[in-house]
Amino acid sequence: MKYKKKIAIIMLMVNIVVTLYLLLLSYYNRLSNDDWTFWNALSEKGIWGFIGETYLTWQGRFSGFFLTSLDLLVYQCLGNLILPTLVLILAGTYANYLLLKFYFPNINKKLLIVISNFLFYISILGLLDFTTFYWVCASGYIKFVVLSEFLFYFVIKKSSNIVDYILIILLSLLIGGSAETFTPIILLLIFVRVCYCYFKSYAIFIECKKELLALCVVFIGFLFMVFAPGNAVRLSSFEHDFSFSGLLLCLTKAFAQYFIYQLPKIFYATLALFPGIFVGQTLGESSTLGFMKNISVKKVISISSLILFIVIILAVLPGSIAVYALLPLRSLSFLSFVLVAHFFFIGIFLGINNYKLTYYVPLCFIVFFLILGYRFYKEIPNCQPYVNSLSKREFKLQILNEQILYRGVSDTLVYIQPLPDFKYKDLNCIYLDYMESLIYPNREKKINFKYFPFLYDELSSDKNNFRNISYKKRLNLKFDIAIVSK
Repeated sequence: MKYKKKIAIIMLMVNIVVTLYLLLLSYYNRLSNDDWTFWNALSEKGIWGFIGETYLTWQGRFSGFFLTSLDLLVYQCLGNLILPTLVLILAGTYANYLLLKFYFPNINKKLLIVISNFLFYISILGLLDFTTFYWVCASGYIKFVVLSEFLFYFVIKKSSNIVDYILIILLSLLIGGSAETFTPIILLLIFVRVCYCYFKSYAIFIECKKELLALCVVFIGFLFMVFAPGNAVRLSSFEHDFSFSGLLLCLTKAFAQYFIYQLPKIFYATLALFPGIFVGQTLGESSTLGFMKNISVKKVISISSLILFIVIILAVLPGSIAVYALLPLRSLSFLSFVLVAHFFFIGIFLGINNYKLTYYVPLCFIVFFLILGYRFYKEIPNCQPYVNSLSKREFKLQILNEQILYRGVSDTLVYIQPLPDFKYKDLNCIYLDYMESLIYPNREKKINFKYFPFLYDELSSDKNNFRNISYKKRLNLKFDIAIVSK
C-alpha cells in the first residue's frame, strides 16, 4: 500500500508542476511561420472559404484546417493561446479518464484522474518535436489523438443513445480528414475491433453497428482528404526516386533518423510503467483477474513490442515514400502516445505479477524533475524578452508604416534586424550534435541543434519569402521587409 501511495503522490506532484509549466508557456506563445499565412486567409475568406481554398490549392486535411481556424479565432479575440492549451489539457485528460474508467471500473475515480492527467503530460513532454504542442498549425496532430480516444470510447461503451451516434459521426469525420499518415492507423484499429466483434458473436450488423458506422465515415473522410486537388500541388514540390534502390535508401535513412530522434525521448514514455504497475497491483488483488498472473511477462513484452514496431512502420513508411524523406517530426506526434500506452500496458502486467521496481521510482522521478527544472530555468525567463522583442519589432514597423504613408513613398524595401536568439542547448540537442558528428564526421557546416519551446522561424533575407509576405500582409505594411543578412 505504501508503494502505491508513493506513486500516486509523485504523479500528483508531476501533474501540478507540468500544468504550471505548460500554462506559463502558453501565456507567452505567439503565432509564427505558417500561422500568419492562415491568419490572412481566414481574415479574408472566413472559415469555410479558407478550408475550401487550401483543399483546392494546397492540401486535403480539411479537419486539420478547421481546428486551426478555431485556434486562430480564439487568438483574434483574446490575444493569447492560453484557452486552447487549457482545453487541450482538459480534453486529453478526460479522454484518458473515460477509457481507463471503462477498462478499470473498480479503481478510485480520483486516482484515475491523476493517472489520466499524468499519462497525457508525459505523452506531451515526450513529443519528437515539442514545439508541435504550441504551434497552432501543427497542434492538430495532438488534438486528433485526443479525438480518436473519444471516438473509441463512444464506440466501445456498452449503452448508446442518439447523441452518442451523432458524436461518433462527427468525430469520425474529423479524424477522417486529419492526416494521411494518421487516419489509416485509426482505420486499421477500428477494423481490428470489427473483426474482434465478428469472431466473438458472428452477428456483425447487430454487435458492431457503432464500429461499422465509424469505419465507414472515417474511410469516406479519408478518401475525401486523399483525393483533394491540392495534394498534387504540394507533392509536386518534392523530388522522388521510385526505383528499388532509391526507395530502399530513402526508407533506410527515414527509419534510422526516426530512431535517432526517438531514443532520447523514450525516457518520458517509460514513466508510464509506474502508473501501470499501480493499476496492475490493484487488479492483482481481484480474484477475477487472477488468471492473468499465469501469463508470462516476457511474452507480453515481446508481443506488445512487436505491435509497437508494426505501428512505427505503418507511421513512417507511407509518408516517407510520399515525400522521399522522413516526415516532419510533428507529423509523428501520435507515436509519443503509442509509446506511453505501450509502457503503461507492460506496467499493468508487471503490477499484476507483483513487480514493483521500487528502486527505480525515486531515481526516474529525480531525473525527471531535474530535466523539468532545467527547462524552467532556461525557458521561462526568456519568454518575456521573446514577447517583448516581437512587440518592439511590430511597433517600429507600424511607426515606419505611418511615416511612409505620410510621405507617399512606394516600392520601399525595409531591412530589419533579426530577433535575439533565445534557443539553447538542452540534453537532446547535445545528443543530436553528437550523433551528427558520428554519422557525418566530415560535414563542414554542422546543423548545430538548438531548442526553444515555441517555433519562431525568423523572417527571410528574401523579401519574396512567404513568411515575409504573410507578415507584411498581416501588419498591413505598405513596404516590403527583409532581414539583414548575417
